[in-house]
Amino acid sequence: MLVLSRKVGEEIVLPECGVRIVVVKSSSARTSLAIVAPPDVRILRKELCEDEFLRHIPISIETQNSVAHDSQKEVGDGTKTV
Repeated sequence: MLVLSRKVGEEIVLPECGVRIVVVKSSSARTSLAIVAPPDVRILRKELCEDEFLRHIPISIETQNSVAHDSQKEVGDGTKTV
């Protein structure tokens, strides 16, 4: 897993997929992201995915939350991790 910190207006690029993720707004409780992707790339919130679709992802929700929480402590400036 790669954990990145980004400020508002900064981007993460997945060039092989043609995807750009832009931090639009960030506060202490919530981060808004804009995702630019080709029409053939499906983008879903995790809670909308079926269990079968997620079975190939090897990381647990608890691990994701732990990593995000630890990273936010290290950053210390309110920046959310992506």
